[in-house]
Amino acid sequence: MPDGALTALQKGLVAAAKAHPNLSALIGDRILDAPPHQETAFPYVVLRRFELEPGDTDGTTGFLVTFGPEVHSRRTPPQTLEAKRVGEQLVAAFHRQEGSISLIGFDLVRINFLTSSAEPENGDGDVIHRLAFEAHLDTAT
Repeated sequence: MPDGALTALQKGLVAAAKAHPNLSALIGDRILDAPPHQETAFPYVVLRRFELEPGDTDGTTGFLVTFGPEVHSRRTPPQTLEAKRVGEQLVAAFHRQEGSISLIGFDLVRINFLTSSAEPENGDGDVIHRLAFEAHLDTAT
């Protein structure tokens, strides 16, 4: 069974993140699709919150996907800016990088950075940097 739009996009995003030299220098291969195990080293990225809606155009079946990666880091020095640095590299890896993100079964028409926010998480010394992107996918022709 071929992948649907969400699965194809997530696989493409993970591959692009791991291939981006500045991002991989910061997080290695710690880009996850589920909450991590307790032994996962900081910083790491979790791909969360994928929202899918129809985005058909000119007879092409398409989708609009809003997704929100989360960067998790420690708040203690010298890591106080770490989550923001990782977030900046996520933007560099994804924003308007349609040619660098390969999808199977879909064409990535566009991908745009929308917004981000960074804040302490639960008072436990961690920082979470939430980002939002929007992607437009068409079924491959």
